[in-house]
This record gives sequence, C-alpha cells and structure tokens, in this order.
Amino acid sequence: MSVTISGSGTISGLAATGISDQPVFAGNVLQVIQAQSTAATTTSSTSYVDLTGMSASITVKANSKVFIMVTCGTYGAGSGSAWGATGNIAITDSANTILIDTEHIGTITNEAQTAQHATFVLTGGLSAGTYTYKVRGRSITGGSIEFNRPGSSSKGRLILMEIAG
Repeated sequence: MSVTISGSGTISGLAATGISDQPVFAGNVLQVIQAQSTAATTTSSTSYVDLTGMSASITVKANSKVFIMVTCGTYGAGSGSAWGATGNIAITDSANTILIDTEHIGTITNEAQTAQHATFVLTGGLSAGTYTYKVRGRSITGGSIEFNRPGSSSKGRLILMEIAG
C-alpha cells in the first residue's frame, strides 16, 4: 500500500505502528530522561552518599549507549584551615560503581564557597534492559559539604540520553 497525503493534510497508508518503525541510525537520540532536585544533601562523610532526588532509570534497546550529564550545586563552609571543606561528586550505576567522578569542589581557603559543577560520561554499548544511574557526593576533607543547597539557585539535574548504537 502506498502512503498518501490528502489536500486536507490527512495521511493514509501507514502501518498501524506508524512512524516508530522508521529506521534508527547510530548516533540518533532515542529518548531523554531527566531528574532534578532542589533538596539539599549535607554530609561530612568521606564515603560517597546518594544525593536526594538525583537518581533516574532508563530502558534501552540492545547496543544503545547512555550519555549521562549532571549539574550539581555545592556549598563548602570555611573551617579555618588551609583546605576548608572540599568534596566531589560521582556518577554511579545502581551497584555504586563509579563511572566518573569530579576533582575537588568546594572551598580551598577558610572562606565559604558556593559553586555549580557539571560532569558527563558516555557508557559503552549496553544490552537491552533498564539501567539506573545516580549522583553521589562526599567530603574529601571531612568538613561539611552541602549539595543542591536551597536558596542558592543550585538545582541539581541528572539527564540520561539513550544514543542508538
């Protein structure tokens, strides 16, 4: 059957499944998932902790990759020492395997500092299924670090993009 577009704009002749059956080429973005949070997570732990609201799941087709982008606000209070409070964030999978982490973020003096940070990573080809990714944070110095601090325009975002393989 041929596809026909009438003068009024109606289309006939498409299969019941429609446009979704069109070919997908490597590199096409197939879907985008976003989680965002303004809920603060404060820690002085030198071990990674989950950041509130910064987790998302995506169901992908075989051989797809996932491009993961994160923005996260941080606040490090001054401590009177040369390094103050410093920390970092990491993108992990559901088993807490680190895919990428950032360098020190926060204050490197005894003065408080607020900053917005971003990082990203591309996974390798995946099997079809559902994958969960999350953002975790920690203090490097043991000083108090606050992630996504309310009132500081520090909205955290975790964006997952399925990329056709």
